[in-house]
Amino acid sequence: METQSIITLSGLGICCVLLLAANWPTIMSWLPTAWLVSSQRRDEGNPTELIAAYHVARDECHNDAHLGELTDQLFQELICKKVLRCEK
Repeated sequence: METQSIITLSGLGICCVLLLAANWPTIMSWLPTAWLVSSQRRDEGNPTELIAAYHVARDECHNDAHLGELTDQLFQELICKKVLRCEK
């Protein structure tokens, strides 16, 4: 490794350490949030929440047939995509 490469890599390493040190409070405030997001795994194979949302949306259509058809079509596609994605 050439001297110029060593100097460049050392400078980059020092810059990274200084950036971490300067932003340490922000990084520490993000870590608990990142841990919670990564540790919470939803049951992606279960479309019950999507089906419940469909029933709520369908109830809100009342007597509007066109809106009801559009709601049926949209949620049918969403539910199929969710179930098929989970079966892979």
